[in-house]
Amino acid sequence: MRVLTEPPAEQTELRPEPVSKPAGPWALWRQLLLAALIAGLAYFVWTNEGKVRDFFGLAAEEVPRSNRAATATPVIAAKVGEAEDQLTYELVGTGRALRSVMLRSKGAGLVTSASFSAGAEFASGDVLMTLDDHDQRNALALAEARLAEAQRVLERQEKLVSIGASTGARVDEARTAAEIAVLEVEAARRALDDRTMRAPFDGVTGLAQVDTGDRVESDASIASFDDNSAVLVEFELPEALLSRITSGMDVSASTPSWPDRRFNGEVSAIDTRVDPESRTARVRILLPNDEGLLRPGGSFTVRLELPGETYPTVPELALQFSQGGLRVWRIEGDQVQPVDLRMVRRRAESVLVDGELVPGDTIVIEGTQRLSAGRKVQIVAGTDK
Repeated sequence: MRVLTEPPAEQTELRPEPVSKPAGPWALWRQLLLAALIAGLAYFVWTNEGKVRDFFGLAAEEVPRSNRAATATPVIAAKVGEAEDQLTYELVGTGRALRSVMLRSKGAGLVTSASFSAGAEFASGDVLMTLDDHDQRNALALAEARLAEAQRVLERQEKLVSIGASTGARVDEARTAAEIAVLEVEAARRALDDRTMRAPFDGVTGLAQVDTGDRVESDASIASFDDNSAVLVEFELPEALLSRITSGMDVSASTPSWPDRRFNGEVSAIDTRVDPESRTARVRILLPNDEGLLRPGGSFTVRLELPGETYPTVPELALQFSQGGLRVWRIEGDQVQPVDLRMVRRRAESVLVDGELVPGDTIVIEGTQRLSAGRKVQIVAGTDK
């Protein structure tokens, strides 16, 4: 009997499929670098269209005139204005009287009269306070008696020496005694005057610290005395603003005591030195106080309207950042040219700038993203050429 057997199946070797390796870091960097180069090239072509056309021999002059009109970039334009760089600056200062002193007693003694009352007005030389002066009056009378006696002795010696009955030495002694007596009288009178305190200038008194019947010591504080006809306010002004301020400049100020009012005055003095640490200089203004509303020692908010130079002004929309700076596109004929600028100060929706611009120039305010040097433009809105 014959046994049929099937041939053995062909055995195949099983091998694992190759696994793709992840891209290494260098491959990723190459892809990023290639993408950056492509983006940079596209940006360069976009912002330098005119130069690229010239490089490939495609200058605007070679384009047919009928096509050139069709390729003009539509823009909105505006005129360059002009404005003064005036700066409003506010700061806080402390007020003080035009003249102010603390009245002090020149001697010790009993107060026999005191005319002090807060806010009382006095003219220069008015009597404010007196001390008991009994001893001083006696001292003055004694000094005057000694002076009279010294003068009589001097006269007698001068007569005697004229007839030869005395010597020149005795006359000199009598003359010296008379001169000393004169000095003693003057000292006694000053001591008597010191018992009376008078107003040093026109002003008002503050709260008194003594009253009639009190005993005071020499150099004791009696009361403040102020000339409130005007108030001086001092403050520190930054060095960068000193060129804008001058003596006599008009200013205004407000104070919490009268929040709804403003008081006008002027700059009265500017310090001749700048503080090397704070880089500021001290400035003093004078506020007239005819109504007597302002008080020394109060705080004042001073407003300074500081003038400056005149600059061209452009709408804020016209400014374009370029290579870390600013520029605008000026329309010259039917083409535009970039003008580099420096920003001076913002003013609402306009900007004061410094550069090669003059008032009346026409600049682009809308459509700047598609512009390049020498590109033809068409004003579709805004200021006409």
